[in-house]
Amino acid sequence: MHAEENLDFLIQSKEFIMLTCTSTVPLSTLQIGIQSLSAQYLVSGAPSELNLTGKTRNKFLSNMNKIEELEREQLKFMVSAIQNEVKVIVRNNLLDGFMKSKAMKKIIKDRENEMRVKQALATSGLILSMDNTTSRKDSTIRDSINSSIDEMIDIEAEYLSYT
Repeated sequence: MHAEENLDFLIQSKEFIMLTCTSTVPLSTLQIGIQSLSAQYLVSGAPSELNLTGKTRNKFLSNMNKIEELEREQLKFMVSAIQNEVKVIVRNNLLDGFMKSKAMKKIIKDRENEMRVKQALATSGLILSMDNTTSRKDSTIRDSINSSIDEMIDIEAEYLSYT
């Protein structure tokens, strides 16, 4: 459903970001760490090259050219930007899978049946009009799905870090 290198990167980038928050870790160690992430995931032809937008990759690689000038916060933000894009990729892959699942097909069918009943009742005059509760429910469902996917990404990345 999603590429293993995405989850591996999420694990390693989370560890890197935690190191940037530790003042006892020398800046030179962080520079070596980000160079390692770059070589493994970000440069063209890397062993576990991530499928990123050109804009994100180019900005990261441009900053890598001046790595000696950057502070720990800047290194943290460089990795965070890549991490956020990878999370979106994983989320979209999980969401695509869910949208094609039997559970989602049942939700859609139930929603369509609910709308047909409401339309029939509105047409017959048994209810005054269609309300906007369906759009609020859809928004709530969408928010719930996104929240669940974020949790799934974190849980799977956490699990893989222990195996």
